[in-house]
Amino acid sequence: MAGIECIGRGYKDLLENLISKDVAQSVLISVLGGMSICEPLPSTLSTEGAKEVVASRAKATTWGIPVDYTNERGETKGNYTPSGLIKELNLKMSGVQTLCDDRKCKAVDVVDIFRLQGFIVACEDEKGLTLDCRKAAEGGKAMHVIHPAVITMKKPAFSKLPEQIRQALDIGKAFVRE
Repeated sequence: MAGIECIGRGYKDLLENLISKDVAQSVLISVLGGMSICEPLPSTLSTEGAKEVVASRAKATTWGIPVDYTNERGETKGNYTPSGLIKELNLKMSGVQTLCDDRKCKAVDVVDIFRLQGFIVACEDEKGLTLDCRKAAEGGKAMHVIHPAVITMKKPAFSKLPEQIRQALDIGKAFVRE
């Protein structure tokens, strides 16, 4: 029997789940039959071949929206990109790579990284402030990231926050982790 060189995380999890439920051999064979066979790339690619492989990969669309950040003292600074702000705040990817609800799972994105770390995030689209953050190509207009300590600010300092940030804070609190 030839050794398995690698298996995708999704297939591995699916197989482990099926095996743990002690499903019939016919079901396992059916699942395996539906998996595609991965053909490895040649071990040595020419420079042109390597460039072609890189060029063929789908590029993720950029957010393309302005991002502002309100720090723990209530000071708001703008002109960030979502990933640039993550780097500036030295936030790490969570151990959680997917978020699931009762209906579906989705990959963790930059908004989730902020929220998983306790930051409050509210975004703007053509209708106004929302929790649903969208990229510019999908109608997104702006993103507001707020340090979790801003929630506990005393009244005089809180009242000095710009109205837009106070509204974003009210909307974003719906996602605050317990």
